[in-house]
Amino acid sequence: MISLISPPSSLDIKTNYDPKSYLPTDVSIEGFKRILKHEGDEAIKYVEDLAKKEGLEVRKWIIEGQPAKEILKLAEEQSVDLIVMGTLGRSGIEKFLLGSVADKVIRGSRIPVLTVRK
Repeated sequence: MISLISPPSSLDIKTNYDPKSYLPTDVSIEGFKRILKHEGDEAIKYVEDLAKKEGLEVRKWIIEGQPAKEILKLAEEQSVDLIVMGTLGRSGIEKFLLGSVADKVIRGSRIPVLTVRK
């Protein structure tokens, strides 16, 4: 989960907050992209470190777009045998409002999908 309310201080993104809400009023698209890139780089490093300890090879891609659509497209292009995804196990209204990338991948994939609940 990426918190856009309190971005990492290392990114030095200035925000002002609307007094009626907790949402920033002046964060630019570029600022959000920096936050997302930072979070993505951290996640990739974490997975690379785990894989390295197990002697596994890691190939990485950073792609912009709708996550489920891009995962399915990349899996087809790379002729993968299995898609493995983490899931937060949301249900009910939270899943309805936030959507589920894993659910969309499962429903749209012709490739087997393994989900691991966090």
